Amino acid sequence: MLFSDNSGAEKSTVKGSSRAFDHNMLIHEIWTHAVAHDIKLWIERVPSEFNISDSPSRFDYKLLEDIGATWRKPVLGAGLDHILMSGGPSGPACV
Repeated sequence: MLFSDNSGAEKSTVKGSSRAFDHNMLIHEIWTHAVAHDIKLWIERVPSEFNISDSPSRFDYKLLEDIGATWRKPVLGAGLDHILMSGGPSGPACV
């Protein structure tokens, strides 16, 4: 199950593509992972106020600190990792 508070991201993921190159790369990684692991993906809407990842996405880490969370380096798929580290098709990425 994939929870999202972004209706554009939800629709693009269901559709399998987006207008934005970086969004397409993320969508590709999601579906590639799902197929590779025989995952039947279900996308569910969650309001921002109930989304545990909303605050960190806005650089607010208080909740994570309060619950004793530990930061881990993201593990990206080979295609996405290459694009993000090389700056993608239009210049340096913000990672």
